[in-house]
Amino acid sequence: MQVKSGLNNNLYPIKETIVNIQAPKISNRYPENVIVNANDVLTTTGKELSTDNWNYNNQTGKIEIKLENKLNNGKVSWIKNGCDNFVVTYVYDKDVEINSEKSAVDSKISLYDKKSTVYTAGSEITVTKGEKNSIVTSNIEQNETSIYKGKLYAGISRDITYRDVINVNLNNIEVDAKVKESEQTINGEKIASTYKTSKFSKVQIQKVLGQNGKLTILNSNDGNVIATINKDTVADENGNILVSYPENVEVITMKIEQTENVGKIEVETTRIIGTINKDKNK
Repeated sequence: MQVKSGLNNNLYPIKETIVNIQAPKISNRYPENVIVNANDVLTTTGKELSTDNWNYNNQTGKIEIKLENKLNNGKVSWIKNGCDNFVVTYVYDKDVEINSEKSAVDSKISLYDKKSTVYTAGSEITVTKGEKNSIVTSNIEQNETSIYKGKLYAGISRDITYRDVINVNLNNIEVDAKVKESEQTINGEKIASTYKTSKFSKVQIQKVLGQNGKLTILNSNDGNVIATINKDTVADENGNILVSYPENVEVITMKIEQTENVGKIEVETTRIIGTINKDKNK
């Protein structure tokens, strides 16, 4: 479940944010455990979320997230854009059936202004059955805004690079994060493409996978393993792990196992875009 907390424009630095969440009771049981994660730096504090920032009571189902933007040498953090974005994962007994359950969320935001302004808000978030599969999520962002069709029509193949952010929202798991891009669409036209390279940050790999975790890249068409990445995988001089693909790999599966920590793994993948037959696309 995603929970966002923040103010429009952030005209003043935030002094404190408190978010209270009531977990749903299913089959007369509250979650056995709860994991709260933030995949980005927090707007309130300018820091990463730590386990000291939240607590869960499994007797009442109540979760409290508390962020304090404390003075440091007379200064405070002030991020003028964005909001605090939390991922809350409920861990129920395996026999519990989740359909559409509701979680009550209340927040209080205190500002560093002359009036010591405090904003409060309340809402209700529906946790759907589909969110059981959101232990690992991914979001792909294309670095290039356009590809010129003229070059492709002329028979000039070129590379295109994507930034894929894999968010791991629960530790000690074995799941598949699948990326399937067998067809690339540009201006409404389908263009064949194959994988060239993928680049991972060694620091992020070590942080999320820990001592025993691993990330395996497979060719989805034949199931062959292309690469296995763990804490011992060698990085280059820039601290990146580079995976080069064999020829004609069109679809891959990234399988993540036994993660030690929640967090994000950013993957910068380059694909080779094939040429367009102009006559077939008139």
